[in-house]
Amino acid sequence: MASHITVVGGGPAGIATTLALIDKGFVVTLIERSDYHDTRVGEHLLPGALPYLEQLGLRTTVQNGEHRPCQGVRSAWGDSALYDNAYIFNSYGNGLNLSRPSFDKRLAEQAKQRGATVLIGTSVRSFTQNKDGWLLKLSGDQNNLTLQTHFIIEATGRKAAVARALKQERIAYDKLVGIVGFLPPLSSNTSVDDSILLEACEDGWWYSAQLFDGTMVAAYMTDADLLSKSSDKPLDFWRKQVEPTTHIKARLEEFELATQVQVKPAQSQRLAKIVGEGWLAVGDAAISFDPLSSGGITKGLSGGLRAAEAIFSHFNGEADALSLYETEIKQAFEDYLSTRANYYRMEARWPASPFWQRRHQPLPSEIPVMLDPMSVVFAPKTVQPKQVGLFLQDKMLEIDSDLITQLARQSKPAHQLVSQFKTESEHQHDDQEIIIAVQLLLQEGLFMNEGAK
Repeated sequence: MASHITVVGGGPAGIATTLALIDKGFVVTLIERSDYHDTRVGEHLLPGALPYLEQLGLRTTVQNGEHRPCQGVRSAWGDSALYDNAYIFNSYGNGLNLSRPSFDKRLAEQAKQRGATVLIGTSVRSFTQNKDGWLLKLSGDQNNLTLQTHFIIEATGRKAAVARALKQERIAYDKLVGIVGFLPPLSSNTSVDDSILLEACEDGWWYSAQLFDGTMVAAYMTDADLLSKSSDKPLDFWRKQVEPTTHIKARLEEFELATQVQVKPAQSQRLAKIVGEGWLAVGDAAISFDPLSSGGITKGLSGGLRAAEAIFSHFNGEADALSLYETEIKQAFEDYLSTRANYYRMEARWPASPFWQRRHQPLPSEIPVMLDPMSVVFAPKTVQPKQVGLFLQDKMLEIDSDLITQLARQSKPAHQLVSQFKTESEHQHDDQEIIIAVQLLLQEGLFMNEGAK
């Protein structure tokens, strides 16, 4: 009897996982909360995604005339002049500016045609683990259902709804949000070049791309606290940020002024645990990239293929299949953080801007270890775990602030604090990560140092 897998989330990552699992002989149920009529921000499909579409048998699905070919990326980054990164030299040809959610709906239709049970407009109300896997209680447009399944795929995107229901921690590495407007063209003849346009500015950066129906997506990317500190409503804030730009302002002159905008989370984040007993996360639910990478959809497709391989190996008795998958995904995220840091450091025109200062600070892996292992460390009673947590989060360190503050209430050598934290933490950490955390807390004055003994 074939094993039954339930995929929660009908976006590209969830559907790619579904299709790949069906190809490997699994019985799959795909659950999607929406009916694919909700507004979704259009995303870019890199030329490099085409091999994954081929593997999944989806290439003709995206070449149905619903998406706009994209010739490349033009960016004013590090300089006011535009730099062209054209796809003409890419062996896979042009990219695509996707019309969402039409793209997702077409993929879901493919999943259904190939044998998946696809439940649209359906939510999971509860998860109960039992000897046969999981019992799910579902609520849908027509009735309430129960579903017994052997394994769950968490594919609900950035919100990671399944993981949160299972009490799993999300780790955010910044506060990025996108304020997104959809601008209709002024006339049916309005046309701009078929490129993505990026333009950096003092407190963030702009992204714009034209969709197949002529609509221009224009998103201002900034940090959530910078938006919340403004007295302006998001629409007024968005409009004001257009004014100081050069290339974005010129492009949007051919389109109607936005009358409403959406504020979308766009932070780089990952789950502390990407796999668990009877479940696995994929796509943005597992690791979420900055939209600057333009790689979210590509990551979802490739991640779905890799997740299906891991599950197939797991069900065929390979004990370390899921842990190996988790290690690979976490390493991919570390590689991404390094690439992201290098790209943000290319923009140095606004050194006093909090937005750019945050992105120019060294990564934890780049900080030299200077902590004396024998120095005696303690956390003053006046310092609260929340202060510690906010500081460590700002430094992109995924350290349990409650635990490390509690352990440091009693004075002890730094090496002992590091060892205790590593032993008692629910999450895996390497020694350097904990050492750097303690070192930075000392430098900030949140922890104190009694001196070497």
